[in-house]
Amino acid sequence: MKAPIVTPLYKREQWQRWVDLFANSDRMTLVFDEWMKDHIEDVTNYRQQGYVVHEVEVDIDGYISWARSKSLPINGATRADYPIHILAERMNDAGDFEH
Repeated sequence: MKAPIVTPLYKREQWQRWVDLFANSDRMTLVFDEWMKDHIEDVTNYRQQGYVVHEVEVDIDGYISWARSKSLPINGATRADYPIHILAERMNDAGDFEH
């Protein structure tokens, strides 16, 4: 069984704030529609390869608050970890996940 993939789903209205926060990152495209097109292609490809993909909507204020509460840096690694945290929390709350 392939490991599930967890990917962030950004909100269009927050896109510019994400870009501004990660202005030095070469992994954030400047245009939301370009990102969304790539995101849909990636998710489609992963699913065609047999992966279970969890698209997790992320909120920038929630991300910043979470990172600060854990004394984590605001960077690409924690940006990638945040949707995993959200999904794990939801699964735990639903009783679908045990530590």
